[in-house]
Amino acid sequence: SRRHPLARHLREGSRARAAAGWLAWRVSRLSGTRGDAGLLDRRLRDHARAARRVLGRTATAIDRAIRRHGRALAERQLEIGALSSAVRDVASVLAVAHTADVRGDDFTLAAADCWCRMALARATGQRLSAADHAALGALGRAVAERASAART
Repeated sequence: SRRHPLARHLREGSRARAAAGWLAWRVSRLSGTRGDAGLLDRRLRDHARAARRVLGRTATAIDRAIRRHGRALAERQLEIGALSSAVRDVASVLAVAHTADVRGDDFTLAAADCWCRMALARATGQRLSAADHAALGALGRAVAERASAART
């Protein structure tokens, strides 16, 4: 399509800009919430919505970095690493939330809830809250109970 950032930048002749524009465009396309309404577990649905919000902010940050630094962005590896790490973390939240919701058993949902909490905290640079620690503790107890039941 002519409106796609890759097509526009290719016409302008800059391959680096084309790749960076494409990346920002792809991330922004993932930031809609249309597929998350079908998640049955409320906790996972909330995590998926939060992940998409972070993804949208990250797309904006990627676009801003591209515009600010242009070709020199490739030399700013720490900035690129932080942006790609955030995208990776929130993409994993979406994958884990949707996969766990399909499985639907209590243990899988609890494990997915904990994973999503930790990944979102990493992506946003926040510390885990007391509620996050309580969820991790509850999951640890559930794992211990399963291991104990398996031994008997």
